[in-house]
Amino acid sequence: MPRLDQCTTVDEVWGKLLNGIEYLFQFQTIRYSKWMLLYTYIFDYCTNNLSHNAELYEKLKNYLRKYLEDLCQSSTNLLDRDLLEFYMNQWKKYCVSCKILHGIFSYFNRHYIRRELDFGNPDISEIYSMAMKIWQQILSQLFYTKITRYCLNLIKAERNHQKIDTEIISNVIQTYVISHINQHKSTSDNNSQILDSYQEYFENQFFQDTQEFYRLQTITYLQHHSVIDYLLKLLGRSIDLTFLLTQRLTLSFKKSLETAIQRFESVNITGVIELQCLLEVNRLTHELLSSYLILDNFESIISEVNHSVSSALGRITLHIFWELTYDFLPHYCYNGSTNRFVKTQQPHVNETRREKMIREIPDVQLYGTRELNQAYDIVNNLYRGFVGVQHFRTMTRLLGYQGIAVVIQEMLKVVKNLLDKTIREFVEKLRTCMPKQCKLPRSDYGSPAILQYYLHQLHEIIHYPTLQDVFHCFRELGNAILFFLMIEQSLVSQLEFLMCTDIIRI
Repeated sequence: MPRLDQCTTVDEVWGKLLNGIEYLFQFQTIRYSKWMLLYTYIFDYCTNNLSHNAELYEKLKNYLRKYLEDLCQSSTNLLDRDLLEFYMNQWKKYCVSCKILHGIFSYFNRHYIRRELDFGNPDISEIYSMAMKIWQQILSQLFYTKITRYCLNLIKAERNHQKIDTEIISNVIQTYVISHINQHKSTSDNNSQILDSYQEYFENQFFQDTQEFYRLQTITYLQHHSVIDYLLKLLGRSIDLTFLLTQRLTLSFKKSLETAIQRFESVNITGVIELQCLLEVNRLTHELLSSYLILDNFESIISEVNHSVSSALGRITLHIFWELTYDFLPHYCYNGSTNRFVKTQQPHVNETRREKMIREIPDVQLYGTRELNQAYDIVNNLYRGFVGVQHFRTMTRLLGYQGIAVVIQEMLKVVKNLLDKTIREFVEKLRTCMPKQCKLPRSDYGSPAILQYYLHQLHEIIHYPTLQDVFHCFRELGNAILFFLMIEQSLVSQLEFLMCTDIIRI
């Protein structure tokens, strides 16, 4: 810590501090060098004059008290909104200045004030808390009553269906509470005292006005309406139960759909079966409830949760494409006998990383109960070991024509990349390495000799450096071609189903 000219008396150190404190409460930006200089004055004084710290504390209190008294004098002619704006403006500036002042006196807080608090001195508190207490003492008598009356008039106007800025009332209440919290923060006062200012200057009067308002309103209302009608009047408004139910149900649908999509995003492509199942459960629930309530359109809710309103591609489409490109093509092998893709036991590339569900999912956001969740999980497990026709049909329904077009377009780019970077190079090498003549040996040479003959003729091809990579690229290419074929078959099947449905309706 740099040492300056020693201040041996409290008047000397206060004289050096006063200029900086006045500058601070003129709400000017204080530079770090100035801040550090003031801090050093206090540090040097406290380390050399332990017996006079109380006098420095009192001088600071007197300065803040005088500053706020002058502030009150300058606002005696202000009323209502002008007074409120003046009060809020000064409150914000005062808080900022006091926080900076608290930092300047941080060494003073840690040593002298902390020691006094440990000794149980009730008249001492940290600098910021002391500043809040003085604000409360000086301004409460002059400002709080007038400001509270103005806020209560605003509330009355709002009850009479006039539009008001409710943020004004919120800010005022916050100042009542925050100022009291801060002045008790460094002491052991009971927590119940924190709301004393709010209760004294706002809550009590608010309850009185509210009681009188509804007493008069009740007398007037019951002259023209029944008691039942009056019971439906709360806070000056008629309750629209249908609207409230619609709000709650829409929010519940959004949570359930968000859970369904998150579960799909945490698993591989086989999760489309479970996703489709959850979407259908929500769709059926929405359809049943729509018979009794006016709900938001279900497709609109899905679009919002799926982020397909603000984006050209939704979360479902993006995850399907991601899984097809980075997991399905490189990790699955086609089984022609079952017409299914199964996952290889020896992956050529690293496994795909997915974000896992970290929160516990309530049963109501899935199928309703734990028993139903377990039953549906058993059914969905039957489709998690392979990718087959059922999965492609489900993808077709989830993606729609636009989503399918996007996925195929992007997968064609992947196929083109495979052809250009890996397969083409191998094919060109194959053309140059193939022997010009490779006659069929005579059978009496025997199988071992014939094998050695072909191994010698095709030596360069067999020992191609990246032959394994090439084979995997061919497998990915084959998977992509089969994917296009099965998606086309699923589209045709879906179109035929829709045509049959239309014929039945006719």
